[in-house]
Amino acid sequence: MIELPHTKPGIKKTIIFDLDETLAHYVREKNPGREPDVFLNIKGQSGKEITIGINIRPYTRECLEKVNEDFEVVVFTASAKAYADVILDYIDPEKKLIQHRLYRDHCIKSSGDVYIKDLRVLKGRDLKDLIIVDNAVYSFGAQLSNGIPITPFKYDKDDREFIFLMNYLKRIK
Repeated sequence: MIELPHTKPGIKKTIIFDLDETLAHYVREKNPGREPDVFLNIKGQSGKEITIGINIRPYTRECLEKVNEDFEVVVFTASAKAYADVILDYIDPEKKLIQHRLYRDHCIKSSGDVYIKDLRVLKGRDLKDLIIVDNAVYSFGAQLSNGIPITPFKYDKDDREFIFLMNYLKRIK
């Protein structure tokens, strides 16, 4: 079980975002005309620092600011902490938009080497108050009714998924 203390008095609802291909995309190969939004230095498992290119989904900051009005915000990723924290620190350098971070070691690994984000591991959080936004439906397969699937993000600078999400959340509020 993972203890996530409530950080916003009076707000019981929690929105959980995936990182890779939901908030950002790790650019693995050079693509002429498609330079990454930012290059970040990440310490690899060997301890060696590497530079990676990252694309941030359009409207990420605006979406995080908006959802913070009604939700506590969690990022739950199947990525390693060292990798995820560098990207999340870039997205939220003041640590005001994302209240909690969960990583690969918080996931449940299936027999097929798939990482599942089982929301029941969140101690003290009622499932009815949790929403997860993820591009991989299998990630929230244990609680499909809590999920909002989103199209995978890689390069599209015209992506408007977070505008659609903000409008949807406003309607269901």
